[in-house]
Amino acid sequence: MAPRRSPGEQGQSLVEMALISLILIYLVMGAVDFGRTMFSQVVLTQAAKDGARKGAAYPNCRSTVSNFASVTTGSQNTTYNSIDYAVAQAGQRLNLGTSNITVTTYSYDPATGTRTAASAAAGGQIDVAVSYSYTPITPVMQSLIGSPTLTATATHLIEAAPSGC
Repeated sequence: MAPRRSPGEQGQSLVEMALISLILIYLVMGAVDFGRTMFSQVVLTQAAKDGARKGAAYPNCRSTVSNFASVTTGSQNTTYNSIDYAVAQAGQRLNLGTSNITVTTYSYDPATGTRTAASAAAGGQIDVAVSYSYTPITPVMQSLIGSPTLTATATHLIEAAPSGC
């Protein structure tokens, strides 16, 4: 025979479930935001690597196009060989544009291991930095961390003397 409950205990399990489910929902949403943050960081890192690799072959090839879908046929060769296009293609899911990309070239002295900002030359280095303003989907996470800017940087050696695109 089931034990009888007193009138004050009848809603106890409903209250417990409400409290626990609230905590559980916050934990799940926090895990989703954490996963999205890690995904965004991995995409940024790959985009920076792809841009640096393209920059090793074409260090002076930059694009001023902000929307690569609107590229006309005449400018396709220049645009598609650009560092910006390589970054935008790799970072397609984050909707990266040219305003998110910084490219810096250096001369490199292997004897001392120092780098100095210089124009692109064979044997030098190129840095491609990509930034992205991440916005969490959970209001609690937004109030805790705001909208942090995620960044990734990749460095590559410039392979040959810079030429056109």
